Amino acid sequence: MLSSLSDTDPCSNPHPFISLMNAVKGQRLFPRLLRHLPHQQALTLLTLLIATYPQLDVVARAPPPPVADASLLAKADRLDRARREVETDNLLHCVIPGVDMLINRCNLGLVAGLLGICAQRMEVWKVAATRVSSPSSSRVKLII
Repeated sequence: MLSSLSDTDPCSNPHPFISLMNAVKGQRLFPRLLRHLPHQQALTLLTLLIATYPQLDVVARAPPPPVADASLLAKADRLDRARREVETDNLLHCVIPGVDMLINRCNLGLVAGLLGICAQRMEVWKVAATRVSSPSSSRVKLII
């Protein structure tokens, strides 16, 4: 499975790995998968996740900042905002702890490489505006 994900075209949008991670089941699979992978393959998944991070639905379609009065929103907008918040919470509770654990075990050279990937591939201001880069995910926010 890992070889089929890493051999695909890195420019495809969304990347097949991100298509898997956008689904709730894929997000719940990620920490379970990390437990069974050798360290090198887990780092490959981390690098792939960081490189394709802006393609995640919770980043690409992040809910706008909350409004002061929710009654000003249409019912469909409130429901859409609530659905996006649930998707973001799933990512924060399922994927980010595994990423945090991997970053804890990385050496400084690898962290510098991840920062380089972020600088090349991301619009940092866009990612920083999402809840995924909240203070509860400080190491991930440091990388992003």
